[in-house]
Amino acid sequence: MRISDYTIFVDLNQHSKGSQLLIHGYSGAFDLVPTELATTMKVLAGVSLTGDTLRDALGEGHIEVLKRRGYLTEWGPEEERAFFLRYIRQFHSYTKGNAPHFMIVPAYECNLRCPYCYQEDPGARHLQAKKGFELPDEATMRRVLDGVQALAREFTTERTRSHPSVTFYGGEPLLAKHRPIVEMCLEVLRFEPKVEFRAISNGTELDAYAGLLGPGGIQELQITLDGAASIHNRRRVTGKGEGTFDRIVKNVSFALQEGARINLRVNVDRSNLDSLPSLAVEIRRLGWCESTGFSAYLAPVQSNKNDTNQAMLLETRRFHASIEELGREHPDMGLFHFPNVGLKNQLLRLLQSGSDPAQSIFKPTFCGAHTVMFIIDFSGAIYACMERTNEPSARIGQLLPDGQFELFEGMLEYWRNRSVATTAPCSTCSYALFCGGGCAVKQPDTAGHCDDFQYRFDQAAADAWGDFSRGERASSWEGHSC
Repeated sequence: MRISDYTIFVDLNQHSKGSQLLIHGYSGAFDLVPTELATTMKVLAGVSLTGDTLRDALGEGHIEVLKRRGYLTEWGPEEERAFFLRYIRQFHSYTKGNAPHFMIVPAYECNLRCPYCYQEDPGARHLQAKKGFELPDEATMRRVLDGVQALAREFTTERTRSHPSVTFYGGEPLLAKHRPIVEMCLEVLRFEPKVEFRAISNGTELDAYAGLLGPGGIQELQITLDGAASIHNRRRVTGKGEGTFDRIVKNVSFALQEGARINLRVNVDRSNLDSLPSLAVEIRRLGWCESTGFSAYLAPVQSNKNDTNQAMLLETRRFHASIEELGREHPDMGLFHFPNVGLKNQLLRLLQSGSDPAQSIFKPTFCGAHTVMFIIDFSGAIYACMERTNEPSARIGQLLPDGQFELFEGMLEYWRNRSVATTAPCSTCSYALFCGGGCAVKQPDTAGHCDDFQYRFDQAAADAWGDFSRGERASSWEGHSC
């Protein structure tokens, strides 16, 4: 008998003195235990325990409970790892049974020139506005949308869980001149009554979509503001260098009035960190928080290209510490969510419901690129990853002239087979099923991309336990993976 390699020990700090939280990485158990017991278990990690030694170390009354909850195992390290890998592979196969999610790219051009945009990378060949843009003719649009429907039929069966969804993506998908494409997509891609349409947009030309937003149309929008007007207007600018704050604010208000849900994103680095309280005050003044369809979240700017100003980026732990510090000084900052908040909410709901973590928080992969996401442009190219679109070498398939499709087996397997079972450090990590292995683009080999996840998880778990013990309820916000 030995302590399971997938046991997580969380110091509860000020939330519960004299106790620690045990969490198990594949049984999903959460248990409050005396600090003395947790300390003993840490010391015994890796030690084979039998008979009197086991009883003397852990206490007769604890052994059966620890075994039942997964913290004690009779498997050796290799046997336990083999079980963990089998579990992940089965779980990954199960998640591939979810309904497909389609991202439709009307065009790769964008009317903004944000300095941190990963799509500015010349190697990705995005933002092709200088080459001009021709709207696909109706026959081309019909052919491509027929192919999307063929994909939907292939990957949606009677056993499929959830419902298909469609997100418009770019470039900037909701430019005014793209409306005919978007309108046809809304008309044709109604695979079933419950299909939901969303868009990731900069919001600058949203007023051109009157009648297409809200129930029955594009129901949810992710739109970005990067600080108070003076800061935003230096970061999210047009090709002529013009600011866009007032235009976006007007269109967010318009979309909320149309009944659309708004996820307001703020990309944060050192250059706009101090402006966040002013933006929070402005958001409250605009009355957006009074809408049940509005939420706002903060996301650290990532290094996605060689010329990113590295000195301006906030390392993950520093990002969270800075936001929490601003929150203590400026109460209005409470309207912003950020990744740790989403993780804490998920853990708090799990504690409150006692539900199976496999159904609520465990994930064998990091994002939809490894399960059911199909990204399609009007050349008919099919991709798996949002950050690898318009790269011919990254295509996982192609829509065909007859309205059918071809999937490229090698590239499809490259994306769809990645999980925490295939990234070497993840297969022995107790946090793996909470993390999902990290972004394959940021760490494309088999090493995984931890992004300080262990620290963030322990902090979120301690805070979730604190809220749980005080009877507080979780908010509905769960965060965004990309």
